[in-house]
Amino acid sequence: MRIPAERQEIYARLERRVPEFVDELSEFARVPTISARREAEQDGAEATRRILERWGIPTRFLEVPGGPPLVVGEVVVDPQRPTLILVKLNKHPVYDTNPMYRAIPETAKATVAPAWPGPQTAASQLTWDLYVIPDMFAQYVTGKMTAPQAMEWAEKELKEIYAGRKKKA
Repeated sequence: MRIPAERQEIYARLERRVPEFVDELSEFARVPTISARREAEQDGAEATRRILERWGIPTRFLEVPGGPPLVVGEVVVDPQRPTLILVKLNKHPVYDTNPMYRAIPETAKATVAPAWPGPQTAASQLTWDLYVIPDMFAQYVTGKMTAPQAMEWAEKELKEIYAGRKKKA
């Protein structure tokens, strides 16, 4: 299969940056957080903040009474475009049932649907549900595939999903 020139350049740029990506993920993975036992939550939050800020994403901590610290980062692609805000759900009583849920309404203010800026569709939701994008990265970072192979695999998966030939198992 012939790969278009513009995609070859993308693959080449990704390949050149792989050591940087692996170093960053390795640094993050070394933080010994164990959420079930509430260990090293602040260390995990600081590591997340460092990575986001290294990529130029301004961050802030959102304190959650009784819960772990939450790192909020915002990327404004186009200030003229609307941001999806889940306004009607932010007063739902479920958020009062557990202190760890109290940050969700604040987080929702900066949350967009998986397909954003396009429409949310059954296919975009299935892409999310099947972890196509995270699995693409995992295929590469685990050494199972090269970057071009992982991207081609994801593209094939997406085409199957959007053609309606792939369903959730």
